[in-house]
Amino acid sequence: MKMYEDLKNGTSYDNAVQTLGVPDVYSIAVSSDATMTQALWSSNLVTKKGKTGSLTLNFKNGTLENKSQENLINK
Repeated sequence: MKMYEDLKNGTSYDNAVQTLGVPDVYSIAVSSDATMTQALWSSNLVTKKGKTGSLTLNFKNGTLENKSQENLINK
């Protein structure tokens, strides 16, 4: 959870991968205006007991725009 909280808008995709490792799943959409990347981590996360956790980061042109998480806890 601390790594999630430390990721701020404006963080680069490369820095996020250095912090969290390679995402389990990601998608890239390219348009004339921007390149959008959504990255999802679901393995090796510390989660609430009996729950499945995930962390999603959304990047625009390689910089973090927003993030979300489910069932992550501090450890």
